[in-house]
Amino acid sequence: MIDKKGQLLLMAGIMMCVTVMVVSISISHSVTLGQKQGENHDLTPMISMVIDHFPNHLDWAIDESNISSNNTQESNITQITSSFVNSANEFEFFFIENGYALSLSLNDIIPSEDDTTSYSIIYSLYLTDGEQEVTLSQTEVISIS
Repeated sequence: MIDKKGQLLLMAGIMMCVTVMVVSISISHSVTLGQKQGENHDLTPMISMVIDHFPNHLDWAIDESNISSNNTQESNITQITSSFVNSANEFEFFFIENGYALSLSLNDIIPSEDDTTSYSIIYSLYLTDGEQEVTLSQTEVISIS
């Protein structure tokens, strides 16, 4: 049989081992949580930002380019294309600065058959953060005066 001092020493050793295990598990868990924080990869807010704000920015750019309903359709389409490219470049640059890759690609500009001042702009949106990627097709209808 082990005497009282031996039992105390054995219990102290067991308690020390348990303490070391609990502390190391706690530290390991904290480090794992720290690595996972901020890596949610939810692109929904970024997509919403583009869908909500890019059309407004494009409308503003088209208004600033002084497109007139008196111009030919070809001239208007050229100016709309130029406005789209400039607006897309601004948005893409903003996203690159914040760690996202955004590409806004113009697919087509279709003049309205009913109204000579309306155009449908069809474009693709590609967004990635390096982990997830999203591709959407968007259509905006604009009117010029």
